[in-house]
Amino acid sequence: MRLLSKFSDGYRYLVNAPTLIEIAQHMHLEAYFSRVNWKAHLLPIIEAEVQSFSSQQRTQHLKEPHMSVLSQDVARGYFDNQKSEIWGDSITISLGRRPIPAIAVAPVKGSIKILSEEQPSLVFSQFVSGSVIALLYPPSSEVAKPLKPYYVVDSWANPASVRPKRIKQLLALMNEADLFCGAATYPNSRGQRLLAMLEARDAVLAKGGSRIWVWLCYTFKATTGVLRLYGIGKPIVP
Repeated sequence: MRLLSKFSDGYRYLVNAPTLIEIAQHMHLEAYFSRVNWKAHLLPIIEAEVQSFSSQQRTQHLKEPHMSVLSQDVARGYFDNQKSEIWGDSITISLGRRPIPAIAVAPVKGSIKILSEEQPSLVFSQFVSGSVIALLYPPSSEVAKPLKPYYVVDSWANPASVRPKRIKQLLALMNEADLFCGAATYPNSRGQRLLAMLEARDAVLAKGGSRIWVWLCYTFKATTGVLRLYGIGKPIVP
């Protein structure tokens, strides 16, 4: 009787299985709700967490971030002269630029130059499908550039699944990159471990892999992964 019951359930599923058109319609509906959740859920959460992060930075006498939303900038007319269409919205949290305390060993005669560095930024970008990725841009300057301009640090199929705690963690990650991965402080063991982890996370999440593979990729990916576990990686090249 049990086998007969399983056969009946399987038969009913085959008879009532959704058609390809119904599956496609459901996916389009999910994409619509994801775009709604971007403004109704994710944007208010990020705004609240950035405000809290700014207050924390202020009390520690650290630089406060600047936040911009692409769709809001478009509404203000900042992109009136663009040459191509932009289909997905994005949120950028950046720390701006800062001078690098360095003196040229061989300066150019008749020229005074002050080195500056682009501090890290955190970008949340939404695809047309509604899914969202978070990108971390490490510090970059004329004298020290990361191997990659940005790293995928997280992804979500729907903005509604993003929690304030995760936004707080990503802002802390951006702050850590600012403190330990800049030209004035790098290389150091903490910065090397951080960038090695970013490389492993990007290698997995950028291809749609599961987060559980991030640590495995970080720890066991050839000999370089093991070396980075002990802080011997070289993610930034002068």
